[in-house]
Amino acid sequence: MAVQTVKVCDFGDGACGKSATTYRLWRDGDSKATSIDLCEEHAAPLEAVMAVGEQAELPTKPRVRMEVTPLRTTDKTRPLKKE
Repeated sequence: MAVQTVKVCDFGDGACGKSATTYRLWRDGDSKATSIDLCEEHAAPLEAVMAVGEQAELPTKPRVRMEVTPLRTTDKTRPLKKE
């Protein structure tokens, strides 16, 4: 079975219903991005601004700190344990 997701433009109060692309925007230093689905027509001003700007790498997620966890012996693992 195949499932298809169709995104429609949600520009303002009068969503136009055309097929859309998701854009996520954030200011440097913000912890969350603003997400909006726009068709080609409504995304034109945003595309114009993006054409003037310079490309930058996306921020990476910080690594989760590794913590030591004690291992418990079970009935199945007991024969594997070295004495």
